Amino acid sequence: MKIGMTADLHIDNISRTYLINGVSNRELDLDKQVNFMLETCIEKNVSYFVIAGDLFNKTSVNDYYFSRAAGYLKKFARNGIKVIVIPGNHEMNEEGLTLTNVLTELENKKIAICNKIGLFHLSGGCDLFLIPHVRRNEFKEYNLFTDFVKSKWKELLERKYLIVIGHFEPKGAVPGSEREMFAGSSRTIDTRIFNSSKVFCGHIHAPSMVTDNVCIIGSPVRFSLNECKETKRFVIYDTEKGVVESIALNCQKMRKVSIDFVTKDNVKFEEERLKQFKDVMVGISVKTSKANRARIISRDIISAFENVGAKILSYEVKTVKQEIEKDTKKYTTMTPVELFKRIAKKIAKKGRMEVVLRAGKDILEDLK
Repeated sequence: MKIGMTADLHIDNISRTYLINGVSNRELDLDKQVNFMLETCIEKNVSYFVIAGDLFNKTSVNDYYFSRAAGYLKKFARNGIKVIVIPGNHEMNEEGLTLTNVLTELENKKIAICNKIGLFHLSGGCDLFLIPHVRRNEFKEYNLFTDFVKSKWKELLERKYLIVIGHFEPKGAVPGSEREMFAGSSRTIDTRIFNSSKVFCGHIHAPSMVTDNVCIIGSPVRFSLNECKETKRFVIYDTEKGVVESIALNCQKMRKVSIDFVTKDNVKFEEERLKQFKDVMVGISVKTSKANRARIISRDIISAFENVGAKILSYEVKTVKQEIEKDTKKYTTMTPVELFKRIAKKIAKKGRMEVVLRAGKDILEDLK
């Protein structure tokens, strides 16, 4: 049996997007990726398709985004692929309600919503251990979410083989985030409690293999410029062979562009060089010295990129303190003592110049 998996679609998140004929580029990109995942699942005879949390971005949603989500799920169902939706932290409020509950209104036997931690029996005789996001009040007697899962499902975890799919952060997956964030929205699990079982996680958007057995699925689209270098994917797990197949997604390209008006008085925007940004979502950051601020004509910069078909996601101008002189020849022609004097004059307090210069000369003598 084959199980397809994705996570973190955040269907109703349209922040930081570019409108194409009045439609968010992210909506268009997500449509493209969902259709590709469906076609691939059909081609590879996938029986189940799991969305491991954060199908939605908020705890409430309007009819438009509900219809989009329902449309995605029904596409799989109509093609004979059963869908399992696991609630994520974005869909669960602390009162215990989850937005994914509204999907039960579809009354489709091929679409299942799993709001509670526990086993899900597949028709092929395989069991999944599903772990949705859980509100803090449900495990307030435990110091850690790991302790809660380990205690409540102790006998289940003793199984030699188990397929775990959930919306949580594997301990150690994100450097520096070892502390449980009960005040926020993170649920962290020490995946060693699952022994040799295969573990698939949503929640973290960057795909990765934490260990040979622990797979972070990743989101199917890029949500910000910080993800511009990530190769997005979805996974298919063959339960009989025990093999995880990672399938790359051809997502909307994003690029960060930094323009230097600190060390340069003028920047040329040659059309031939800018053609690489055609159909790319671009974030432009212009850094300038105070002296060059008036030289910047933002309208011309933006137009230069748009003329080659780039889509401007963001544009900013930052005035920074110029730490290096534009004319570096002044430095390369100076003797070490002259250079030290130049620097010392900027940092030495009044009345201390002679002391600084003597110390500098002593240092330079030692370096000879």
